[in-house]
Amino acid sequence: MAVIIDYTYYPFIADVNSIIEYRWPGATLATLADPNGIIGRRALRILERIIKGKDIGRGQRTAEEEIVAYYIILAITRTLGDRRLINRVAIAYSKHAYEKLRYENIPTLIAIAKRIGINVLQAKSPPRIPVKMIRGTPAFIAKPFAMYFKDYLKFSARLAGEPKYRIVNQIVHRGYVYLDKDVFPRILEEAITMYIVNQINELQVRSEELGHIIDKAREILERANWHQVRAVRHAQQGVLETDVVDFNAFPPCMSKIIEALRAGENLSHQARFTITAFLARIGMDVEEILELFKNVPDFNEKIARYQIEHIAGLRGSRKQYMPYSCQTMKSLGLCPVAGDCGAKNPLAIYRRNILRNKYRKVTSDGKEQK
Repeated sequence: MAVIIDYTYYPFIADVNSIIEYRWPGATLATLADPNGIIGRRALRILERIIKGKDIGRGQRTAEEEIVAYYIILAITRTLGDRRLINRVAIAYSKHAYEKLRYENIPTLIAIAKRIGINVLQAKSPPRIPVKMIRGTPAFIAKPFAMYFKDYLKFSARLAGEPKYRIVNQIVHRGYVYLDKDVFPRILEEAITMYIVNQINELQVRSEELGHIIDKAREILERANWHQVRAVRHAQQGVLETDVVDFNAFPPCMSKIIEALRAGENLSHQARFTITAFLARIGMDVEEILELFKNVPDFNEKIARYQIEHIAGLRGSRKQYMPYSCQTMKSLGLCPVAGDCGAKNPLAIYRRNILRNKYRKVTSDGKEQK
């Protein structure tokens, strides 16, 4: 089969410098990032959609213009240096790619995978697994993708809660994991997310060269209350403002629920409510919380997003809910501690642990120092 790559879906594997040199001789990424120009406006529109939690959307631009717009967004994101924005951009573009990946032929999927550094081959004699009987004849599903074992473990880590992605449910032979056309594109989506994050972090860009488009990007963030929402949440809960959610500071009850989420367990309604309220209160945004819930067996993105936004105070009455108190957690069987943690609410325990970790340093021999 022929390999045809639609770069409007996969701009991250395009050589932007070669494209600019061919299509716009003498131009640079910085000069094309004019916020009043066609490509600059497209980049800002995409960025605004991403910040609002929407998909990339299909523009009316050519593939070359979409590629340049993508790299302008990467340059903006790198310059702003906001970790949440970096993750949001990477996830948005990987989801955009997945919509196309699901329908690509095998050679094209392998070509895309190799372009982002994944060790994968097309099996010459792919194993076939019987899945059902049709009029007395067994129907098989083929596993034509042979992916290097270490790559599979790396990119499937977040999906391990779902049975069909667990390594124990795959065919492994001579260092390769054999995958079907349903599983491989999803693994590839995860790999693309990581690839884009690395692209952003490794991008060399001078902020002064981007000029006014950075100012326009900051205006978009301000209109979306991107930074204010985090600050308000921290002020409400009394937790120290930080750019990183510290999972090591979680109280035992929330750590246990997070472990269950990552393992793909079917959590109770009460467990889902209290962990969502807790995560929203300590500063996680909707997209980050949604990513954690993708492992649950009955995950439905539309329903989950609505519930998260409602608990976080972004819908309905706009009331931001508190997680259950420690007493309620015990009565619901959600507290794994026999005694108590010395507080009345999990948020207070998290705050205490954040403060303790902030002022505590550990020497190389393991002794604590103030």
